[in-house]
Order: sequence, then structure tokens, then C-alpha cells
Amino acid sequence: MVMTLDLHTSTTARNGRVAAGVVIRDADGRTLRVTARSLEGTSREEAAYRALLHGLWRARGMGARRIRVYSDDADVV
Repeated sequence: MVMTLDLHTSTTARNGRVAAGVVIRDADGRTLRVTARSLEGTSREEAAYRALLHGLWRARGMGARRIRVYSDDADVV
């Protein structure tokens, strides 16, 4: 059976600070991993890219063969 995971990423910027969040869920919607980080000295676009890479790396490490990506930054996806 091919393991499919859902990867959700989100970024926000306020007052010169940028933060990114990653949530990984299984096919049944159960949350498997949550990560949030403040990224100093980066743009919102760079933070979105780094969140996507981090989430993909984690999902692959969890054994995912298929990964569905949901993000608030369509340009990165």
C-alpha cells in the first residue's frame, strides 16, 4: 500500500518578523506532526519555500510515497 500524507504550510509576516508553520496529516486526517518557526532575516516568500522543503523532507522521512501539498502561497507550490 502506498502511504499518502497531506502537507499543510502557512507563513505570516508582521512588523518585520516572519514565521512559518507545517502540519502533516495522514489520509484519515489525523495530525502526525506540527512544526512552527520564526525565521529572522528572511522574506515571506523564502519562508514559504523553506516551510515546503521542511515539510516534504519530514513527510518522506515518515515513509510517504505520495504527498498532497496545501499552502497559502500558490507561487511556491
